[in-house]
Amino acid sequence: MLAFPSNDFNQEKDTNEEILSYVNENFPQVTFPLFSRAPLKTNMVFQLCEKQTHEKVEWNFHKYLVNESGRAVRSYGHRVQPIDIEEDIVRLLDDREMMKVPQTH
Repeated sequence: MLAFPSNDFNQEKDTNEEILSYVNENFPQVTFPLFSRAPLKTNMVFQLCEKQTHEKVEWNFHKYLVNESGRAVRSYGHRVQPIDIEEDIVRLLDDREMMKVPQTH
């Protein structure tokens, strides 16, 4: 999991330091990387994910599921909680493992 703060929806703290402090105080369980705040239109990660899924970010906390090759394979809106995509993550990991198993006939 990676987090890319943006103030495109006028809800983000003003500085990267304030964002990090807020996350540390309110979500101490967060251990994944938190990147610097940037507009979506200049964030190459979001541009690529949008192009690959054909779905753009409509609101804060949008999520993209990315495979091990770095390709966005699914998109989830802000109302979808991370735990709600567990099945898709497991399926993606299972598919990856299936590709590693030698085929015997």
